[in-house]
Amino acid sequence: AVGFVLGGQPVVAQAPFKYREYSLQSRVASVVTISHGRATDGKTLHERPALIQELEWRAPYVGSGTESADPVREVMFGFYDDQLYEVVVIYDRERMEGLTSDAVIESISATYGVPLLRHGRTLPGAASPDVKADAKVLAQWEDSAALLTLTRSTYSPQFQLVLISKALHTQ
Repeated sequence: AVGFVLGGQPVVAQAPFKYREYSLQSRVASVVTISHGRATDGKTLHERPALIQELEWRAPYVGSGTESADPVREVMFGFYDDQLYEVVVIYDRERMEGLTSDAVIESISATYGVPLLRHGRTLPGAASPDVKADAKVLAQWEDSAALLTLTRSTYSPQFQLVLISKALHTQ
């Protein structure tokens, strides 16, 4: 009976966390290509003992009277020795206006599954080190390699999504 129950369940390997086309551990050149940026847009924050770089992407200007469907205002990419270890997505406050925290969590859950924690509860040692002090953790998703945290600023209704590689972030 145990073999029948376990054998009848399909084994589905969950794909590693990524944000849109950006996969953790990607090279700087790959992220620049996908974002249609320039390598010169990156900044070197630290060179030794490891190369720490940052690349910022901002949404293109949208003229007045036109609506942009994409709610992302900017994305910060962090690299450790030419490997993407962090993606910080800041959503435009005006484009997200009217959305509740529950609606945003549901939308993200469609891609990443059921969150491990929801609505400000904390798991010991699970908070992302990149969550701003003025932000409330709304939900977190986790797999063996990555941690994804959704926050909302306490001073302005702005959502932020932080995806980190556990292995590279600790280095």
